[in-house]
Amino acid sequence: MQTLPKERRYETLSYLR
Repeated sequence: MQTLPKERRYETLSYLR
């Protein structure tokens, strides 16, 4: 269950850009 939070963190960075 460590892949879900890591993948979601990447999506948040993309939204900020």
